[in-house]
Amino acid sequence: MVENYSTYLFTLVFWILHSSFSLLDYLLITINKFITKLQLKIVGKKFLDLDEVKKLYKLPKHIAFIILEDQISYSDLASLVVWCIAAEINNISLFDMHGDLKRNQGVLLTEINNKYSELLRRNERSFSFNWIPHNESSNNSDEQTVIVNRSGTMYPDTNGNGNVVVNGNGKNGVAEDHKSVNIALVSPEDGKYDIVLAAKAIGTKVLDMEIVLNEINENLVGANLQSNKNLPDPCMMVRLGRTATNADFLPWQIRLTEIHSITSHHNVASSQLLDVLQKFGSCRQRFGK
Repeated sequence: MVENYSTYLFTLVFWILHSSFSLLDYLLITINKFITKLQLKIVGKKFLDLDEVKKLYKLPKHIAFIILEDQISYSDLASLVVWCIAAEINNISLFDMHGDLKRNQGVLLTEINNKYSELLRRNERSFSFNWIPHNESSNNSDEQTVIVNRSGTMYPDTNGNGNVVVNGNGKNGVAEDHKSVNIALVSPEDGKYDIVLAAKAIGTKVLDMEIVLNEINENLVGANLQSNKNLPDPCMMVRLGRTATNADFLPWQIRLTEIHSITSHHNVASSQLLDVLQKFGSCRQRFGK
């Protein structure tokens, strides 16, 4: 009987503590959302402070954003993409658990175009975009070029006819000094399943005596992966949400990736991106040395 009372008491205390912390967490989230919306109404959404970016010791060559929230704000996600481009981060991966980004890539591309016009007003350099949707239903799934017309409107070149370079005044034309930006859309099937397919391809080559077992190494496995092929592995991964998980993001490519978090991508501020970039810039990676 005493043991039963102890069990009931322990359960009651645990329930009270759990409910209290859950309520506190909910209140903190609500307060943070309210403060963020209030700041946006008062000062508006500021562009990334590029002067502060120039002070950083280093920048990621490839940044990956993992969306860990149920609802995707394509406008806010587009802001993050354009801020990264302005910071001269040339490779950007966008990941969600349900493949919504791939299904709604037209919506995302439209929002990027809207934000991109502001970047054109600030930057005189030229840009060319490679849109990498990893979409098997696409005729050219490996890489699509994003065409930009004279008015600055962007759309995927599904025929893959070649890059179109856009200069600072929004007109088409090839410039000597231009930057190529890769934007990749990935989802869970591009991760573990891609490794399985790579293992099968290597096994087939072994059976066909095209390679021997001693030749199987990290580089060979990487060469047989299709996800984000020809892109550097992400130097930095940013979780967008309060859950501490990698959510089946490309496991092979993030062996040495530095992981940071932003509590939400909804109403995200440029200062939040700058904060994680500063943390990345202040970290000296020693790779086990």
